[in-house]
Amino acid sequence: MEKEYKFAVTKCTRCEQELSGLHVELEGMKGTIPMGLCPKCGTGYPLEVEPSAEAKAKAEADAEAKAKAEAEEAEAKAKAEADAEAKAKAEAEEADAKTKAEADAKTKAEAEEAEAKAKAEAEEAEAKAKAEADAEAQKQRRSRGT
Repeated sequence: MEKEYKFAVTKCTRCEQELSGLHVELEGMKGTIPMGLCPKCGTGYPLEVEPSAEAKAKAEADAEAKAKAEAEEAEAKAKAEADAEAKAKAEAEEADAKTKAEADAKTKAEAEEAEAKAKAEAEEAEAKAKAEADAEAQKQRRSRGT
């Protein structure tokens, strides 16, 4: 299969002929660069090799494979982000539960402390009342004995 060529430039500098998109025959090589002639005035210009149907098909297949790989990578990244988000949420819920448990324990401890304090005050008041009653009874006994 013979290679197809098109001009690398868009317009002829001598005659202003539009060259972009024109397919031309290879007229010669300037080193490793393929050259073609302007169809109107014959000025030489570099050519680009037009890819064959097989090359186009391979390029399309490569592009599809690349797109598929990128899609899979994006999907994997999205899954990893979702997993990280779920883990963070679970850790936050665990921290909230721990904080609540600590608050409940603190509240319970404060309630027990208040209850113990109230009990101690009641016992102290009862002891004081008993001491006053004993003092009063002793006072009455003394006054009878006199």
